Amino acid sequence: HVRTLKNLLLAMASDALPEDTEVREPGRQLALWPGVRLTLQREWLGTGLVGEKYQLANIGTKDVNLVERDLYKPGVMAVSLEHASLRPGEATNLFVIRERRAND
Repeated sequence: HVRTLKNLLLAMASDALPEDTEVREPGRQLALWPGVRLTLQREWLGTGLVGEKYQLANIGTKDVNLVERDLYKPGVMAVSLEHASLRPGEATNLFVIRERRAND
């Protein structure tokens, strides 16, 4: 189980396509917090897992300090941030691995 999560995360970080995985590029913006823009850039859809790569940008006027545990919600199995602290105008990649739902 852990090896599956790690392999998917490594594939996501290198923009690789694992076997038996479909890739989508929705480019959809989502609301997270005021002053933060979250854009879903790519999805890896596997049999039971979905990997999501987001760009998280600080569009506010103050520094943003992120904590991975704040990004968990039901169904999320792993969260990884490239940078946890962003100054105004900076962006980072956010990777989320979650359970695949029926509507994915």
